[in-house]
Amino acid sequence: MALFIPSYSHIDNRIGKGSGSAGERRVARALQKLDDNWLVWYDQPVGERNRRSDFILLHPRIGLLLLEVKAWRLDTLVEADPDQVALGTPTGLKKMPHPILQVRSQMLGLVRRLQKIPLLLQKDGEHKGNLCMPYGHAVAFSHINRAAFTQHPLAEAFPQERLLFQDELSGSSSTDALEDRLRSLFVPWFPCSLDEEQLKQVRGVVFPEIVIQPKQPDLLANKEDSRHLMKVMDLEQEKLARGMGEGHRVVHGVAGSGKTMILLFRARQLLEQFQRKTRGGQAMGRLLILCFTKSLAGYIRSLLDQWGLLQQTEVLHFHEWRRRLCNALHVENPGIGDGQQQATDALLRKLELGATSLQYDAILVDEGHDFQPCWLELVVGFVKNHGHLLLLYDDTQSIYQKNRSLGFSLSSVGIRARGRTHILKINYRNTRQTLSTALHLLETFSPLKKSQGDIPQIRPEPYRREGPWPELDILPDIQGEALALCNETYRLIEAGLQPGDIAILYRDHPHGKNIAERLDQRGIHYQILNSGDNKEGYRVHPLQVNMMTMHSSKGLEFPVVLVAQMGLHKVYDKNGNESTLEDEARLRYVAMTRATEHLLLFASPDPHTGQWGPFVEPLRQFLQVKHSH
Repeated sequence: MALFIPSYSHIDNRIGKGSGSAGERRVARALQKLDDNWLVWYDQPVGERNRRSDFILLHPRIGLLLLEVKAWRLDTLVEADPDQVALGTPTGLKKMPHPILQVRSQMLGLVRRLQKIPLLLQKDGEHKGNLCMPYGHAVAFSHINRAAFTQHPLAEAFPQERLLFQDELSGSSSTDALEDRLRSLFVPWFPCSLDEEQLKQVRGVVFPEIVIQPKQPDLLANKEDSRHLMKVMDLEQEKLARGMGEGHRVVHGVAGSGKTMILLFRARQLLEQFQRKTRGGQAMGRLLILCFTKSLAGYIRSLLDQWGLLQQTEVLHFHEWRRRLCNALHVENPGIGDGQQQATDALLRKLELGATSLQYDAILVDEGHDFQPCWLELVVGFVKNHGHLLLLYDDTQSIYQKNRSLGFSLSSVGIRARGRTHILKINYRNTRQTLSTALHLLETFSPLKKSQGDIPQIRPEPYRREGPWPELDILPDIQGEALALCNETYRLIEAGLQPGDIAILYRDHPHGKNIAERLDQRGIHYQILNSGDNKEGYRVHPLQVNMMTMHSSKGLEFPVVLVAQMGLHKVYDKNGNESTLEDEARLRYVAMTRATEHLLLFASPDPHTGQWGPFVEPLRQFLQVKHSH
C-alpha cells in the first residue's frame, strides 16, 4: 500500500463533498493500491509560491509526478485551446486556464529549484548536469473514459501522454497496470535510484515548510555534495506533523527524534490557519510557544524570525510567561521557590472571573518533561475552549524535576489527549556511535524504568547514521583540561570547521569562565550563555564558538560538541545539596546527545576532592573496546 502523508484515513476525512471531491476520492482510492515505495501527498502547498497540487507522487525508482484532478463531464467541455478551457455550467460559460498548462508551470518551477542541488544532478555521461530522476505532470479525468474522450472534437487540445482517465483508475485495474500507466506519464522516463538523502532533498524542494534550516555540512561527507543540503523532516516526522489534527496532542519523543522540528512545523501550520481568519486586515489567533530553558526559547525565536513569523508568535520560557501573567493579574509571583500550586490556583481563579483576554488559541510546550503538574494545569487553563495544545516530552532528559518520570496522569492536569498521544522512538540527530556511548553512560547509572504515568520511558533507536566513535581525553588537572579543550577547538577551526558549528558544554560557570580565558588567549571568538539576556536572545553565529552549561544546551544541537568536566566527583547545588548520580548521568546524556557528527569528552580529577568521578572509568572501558575494533 502506498504511504500517504498524512495517513490515507486522514486524507479521506479531509476530502469534502461534491463532484470535484468525489473525483479526488476516486483518485486517492486508486493510488492507495500502489506498493509501499510510492509516497503520496494530497492537497499540499508546493514550492516557494505555495500553489497547491491535488496529488504529489514520489517513487525512488520512478521519479516525481504532479497530478491535477478534474471531475469534468465530457458534455460540459465547450471550448479548449492550448491556453484555456471553457466549461458549460448552469450559470453560463466558465473559462479557466488550461489545467495542463497550470500543472506544467508548477513542475517547471520545482525543476529549476531541484537543479540547484548538486546531489540531485547526474555526475557524468551525455546528460551530465541534468536531474538524476524523471519528473512528470498530468491531469486525471476522474469521470471520463479514454475511449470516449478520444472521440471528442476538442481532444486535440489536450496532450494524450499527459492524461489519466476513469477506466485507468477503476477498481478492476491491476496495481501493475496502474503503475505502468503512471510511469508512462513521465515524458521521457529513464531508470533512476534515489537514495535516502536524495529523497529528502526532493521533499525539501517540493515542500519548503518541512525544511527546518540549511543543513550543517557533514564532516564525513564530500563537501561538494553537502554544500546545498537541507535539513528536512523524516517521513515519520512529516506524517505526524501533517496529521496532527485539532485539540490536545502529546508527542513523546526520545532525544534527537525531532520534537522541536515538529513543534516548529505545527506553529507554522497554525499561523497559516490564523492568517486565513482575519478581522480588519489582522490575523485572528494567538499562539504561544513555551520552553523550560531560556536558550531553547531564544533558538526557536531566532528560527521564527528567519521565517518572518516572530511578530505573530510569543516564545517564552515558562517562568517569564508566568511572571507576565502574575503582573497582569496582580498575583504574587513565586519565581522558582515555594508556592507553585498556590500561584496556579490564584491565576486560574482570575481566569474564571473574566481574564479570558489573556487566553491563547494555541499553546505549544517543548521540554514538557521539566514542567511540574501545576505548571501544566496553568497552561491548559490558558488555552481557549476548542483551542490547540501540543505537549512534547521525553523523561529520559528530565534534569530539573525531582520526580524523573511523569508520575501523574495527563488527564489529572486537564490534558485531553487519550488516543492522541504519539511516540517517536528513532534518534535522527546522533550517529550510532554517539548515541551508543551516551546510552551506555545513562543506563549504567539511570536505568530506564517502566511507566509511572501516561507515558513510558523509551529506549532510543539509532538511525542509520555512522560516524567516528567519541573520544575521551583524560587530563591530570582542571587547568590541563581547559587547555586541551581550547587546543582542540583551535585545531578544529584550523581544519576548516566554522566556529558556529562547535559547542563547548561545561557543568558550572566558573569552569566555563576558565575555558573562555583560554580561548581569549588563542584569539578564538565565542559567545557564552552566562546571563538571562544572552540566553533569551540566543542564536547561532557562524564565526563564534558556542559556550554554555550542560543545562542550557537542552533542545539544541551542533555538529561538534566538546563536553568538559566529565571527571567531577561531587556536585552541589546553590543550597549545598549534593546532586545524585542519576541526576548527573541524565545531565551528561543530554549534553552528549547534542552532537550531530562528532563528540569529544574531557575529564580530569575533581578540583575540590582530588578524586575521579564515577563516569570516567565506565566510559574509558567502553570506548577502549570500541576504538580497538
